[in-house]
Amino acid sequence: MHWKHLLLEEKMVTLSFLQQEKEIYMNKIINFTPAQSEYRGIGFINSHKSENKIMIIADEMISKTKSEKLKLLEIIVDRSNRIDLDRTKIRRLQIWMKKDYINAIVVRNIFELSTDINNLLQFMKQAEQLNVAIYSMETGLNPVSYTHLTLP
Repeated sequence: MHWKHLLLEEKMVTLSFLQQEKEIYMNKIINFTPAQSEYRGIGFINSHKSENKIMIIADEMISKTKSEKLKLLEIIVDRSNRIDLDRTKIRRLQIWMKKDYINAIVVRNIFELSTDINNLLQFMKQAEQLNVAIYSMETGLNPVSYTHLTLP
């Protein structure tokens, strides 16, 4: 009877060892698996500055978002003087949002999208419904709640 008890203990030790090995292996997999994937976004610059200045702004935008694990697929430059949402460059941005391919829109300042409060609220609500975050280089991700928005 004593040998049966030893055999049972040996099996338990073996099972315990195998369980430990499995946990070590799983921990190695978890440690090598990145927890957060890279996000995809579109940059948007509303400016009348020179081409050289626009390139500097775009480089800053790319550099800033890279550190946030956000890859910019395109940077749209809007040189119009309009504030409404019915602009060619805003429509292009909305097409990207509807494709369900991007996670974020990157702007220097939220008011580059529009300085008209109603238009801005409408745009932010649309982005929220499409699960697209707005990343402001000044204040970070989702810089303002669209229900508490105040103009500068």
